[in-house]
Amino acid sequence: MTILPSHILNTLLERTKQGQTPCFTPQDWQAWAGQTFAQDAWNAVALILARKFLSGEVTFEQADWIINDFWLLVHTGRVEVDTQAYAQPWAEVFFAFDAGEYHHKPDKSDDPVRDRTIPMLKKVLAGAA
Repeated sequence: MTILPSHILNTLLERTKQGQTPCFTPQDWQAWAGQTFAQDAWNAVALILARKFLSGEVTFEQADWIINDFWLLVHTGRVEVDTQAYAQPWAEVFFAFDAGEYHHKPDKSDDPVRDRTIPMLKKVLAGAA
């Protein structure tokens, strides 16, 4: 059985609504591995997440939570993955949400989500079209 990227994302979104931390676990990785953890599938999850955020279906907090949980699993060595396998556009989506986590101006007069995340996601999506 193939698990669709939209199903994975919907599962993770439901967990964020319930406050489940982490929303993405090594057990999920094992359950979904081999079926969907290929480059194309993770790029699809990231692009769907970006679209849902830009359309207002997903909050910044939910999107950031999901993308960070995946990043932490990979970069803390809790799961094994070829980091090149999800390099683009997945990483671009990660960095777009990461840029929205903090102010970039010393006086905090900027809106990091409006000024950074949204334009970066629009650029990623335009390149993926």
